[in-house]
Amino acid sequence: MPATSRRLERKLEVLVKRTDELEVALEEFKKTTLHGLGLSRRSVPLVDALTEAHAGSARTNLNKALDNMERARRDVRAAMTEVAIEEGASLSELAKALGVSRQLISRLAVRSHPKVE
Repeated sequence: MPATSRRLERKLEVLVKRTDELEVALEEFKKTTLHGLGLSRRSVPLVDALTEAHAGSARTNLNKALDNMERARRDVRAAMTEVAIEEGASLSELAKALGVSRQLISRLAVRSHPKVE
């Protein structure tokens, strides 16, 4: 198996892990939001409700999980571009298969293979 394919597999494994982490963060954020909603319905002052619901940490955790997920998605797209080029696929074919613009794939290709344009 070519090194680029192994690298893609590792990037996909990371993406799956980041998806799991995002699910946990979303569930935490949902619980926090529902708790805050309950406090609001009981007329608890906003700052007190946010503090009691731990809204700040839930928001921070969600933002971190979203950032990590997006980074993993970008890494996978870049690795897929490398594999597709190595396999002889056109950038247009890959862009269509991924549902992204050809321009994005072209930028990724130039970064990983400066001879491609």
